[in-house]
Amino acid sequence: MRRHKTVLVVDDEPLVGAMEAAFLEDAGYEVERVTEGQAAIESLRRRCPDLVLLDIVMPGLDGWDVLAFIHTLPDPPRVIVATGLVEVVPPDPLGGLVAGHLFKPFRGDALLKMAEDVLAMPVLTPRSGARKEARRTYVAEATLLSPTGAPLIKSQLLQVSRGGFRLAATGRLRTGQSVSISFGIPGRDQPIRLRGVVRWRNAGMMGVETGRITPQDEDLLRRFVESDVDGGEEPPRSRSHAPVLAAV
Repeated sequence: MRRHKTVLVVDDEPLVGAMEAAFLEDAGYEVERVTEGQAAIESLRRRCPDLVLLDIVMPGLDGWDVLAFIHTLPDPPRVIVATGLVEVVPPDPLGGLVAGHLFKPFRGDALLKMAEDVLAMPVLTPRSGARKEARRTYVAEATLLSPTGAPLIKSQLLQVSRGGFRLAATGRLRTGQSVSISFGIPGRDQPIRLRGVVRWRNAGMMGVETGRITPQDEDLLRRFVESDVDGGEEPPRSRSHAPVLAAV
């Protein structure tokens, strides 16, 4: 008999958490719901779920505190961060635990599609063939940009590395065509912008080789892609919260 995937929903707004849990349960997931960070940590001590749907801004222990605890687990679950704010908190190493990023408000079908994508793909896809770098699974909304940087249409980012990214295929983009996107990373108050060339299209997917980017963004991407999915770094022992900033 096939085991139902388990999800821990962590949100301090009871109505929001109840709606998220209802969407997931209707889709066949086994769901536990808590409304505070401490309760989430206690639940994770008892049983490690397949997926954590995690609010960041909560009173007391917040989402970053929960991520710091998840960081210590020998086999950490996948994490989708669901938040309506952007926080100025360094994304590594805790950002390396985030496999999906949803901005509130979001539709139920968007949540279910992201959960499906996050659970279906490996944390890292290793180097192979012409691909010189591992790709990290990171499912998030991406905005396709015009040559002048103006937003055009939304797409779905699926995987990213310093050398390229994988998108859900969008519109009439063809192999060899230039494409620019922007997307958010948890803990960064401004989106990252990447520009590259479409190298392949297949079964609703598109692979893009990234062109030259600034040293700052290249370093950020390196840390984001490589940060502690394998438990190589110690989590920060203290940090100053700096909530902000802009509602999305």
